[in-house]
Amino acid sequence: MDATSSSIPSPSSSSTTTIVVGTLSTCKSVTHAPRPAAPTHPPSLAAATAFITGLHGIWKNRPNYQLAAGVAGLNSGITAATFFTLRELVVSPLLQSDVSPSPPTPTSIRREKLLDSGVSGAVAGTLLRGIRSGPAAGVSGGIILGTITTSLQFGFNIVRASRMQSSLRAPETEAELERSTKKRVTDAVLSVFGVFPMTTEEQIASLARKRDHHLVRIRELEEQLGITQEEANAENPS
Repeated sequence: MDATSSSIPSPSSSSTTTIVVGTLSTCKSVTHAPRPAAPTHPPSLAAATAFITGLHGIWKNRPNYQLAAGVAGLNSGITAATFFTLRELVVSPLLQSDVSPSPPTPTSIRREKLLDSGVSGAVAGTLLRGIRSGPAAGVSGGIILGTITTSLQFGFNIVRASRMQSSLRAPETEAELERSTKKRVTDAVLSVFGVFPMTTEEQIASLARKRDHHLVRIRELEEQLGITQEEANAENPS
């Protein structure tokens, strides 16, 4: 009796093991995978689904949460593998018509693989749901999975487009920061000699004073020129 009870892990140790294994599996699959042009890939999706299902079972105190986590991970892995196989090997090659694609832009990235993911998700959902629950349920499964995959692809594209726009704005920001730094250094050096930068309002006021001074000087010169002309006419009457 003691030997049997000692060989069975306690609920707390099983919970800890499930959490640790799920975390390590998810981190490993995500960090070692190449960057895909899709929201996720089958190993990481299966590991993440199993991990979340295990946590939910622990939180709800369900006795067979390990089995539920394993089944959820298996189902999600099969679904993801079917989806990506259809998309990368069948749907995308059929829909790809441009041999020499143009450079990516934020707008094109937002639309990238939306149709591919929607069609692949609909076909995968129809096949898997139809095999499990019959042809009548295949249509609803295709609609649901097609909507989910299209939404995930669109969200993933939005993130990629935002990152691209941020990277395009980064050089301009760095150049502005460099100019601002140089200006602050120059102002600090000039302030040592008693020269301080003028604000925009001060520059406008200074230019207005110079303009008024020049206008007064122009009027004085015109008056002097008029007097000189009158004297010349008086000395040499026609």
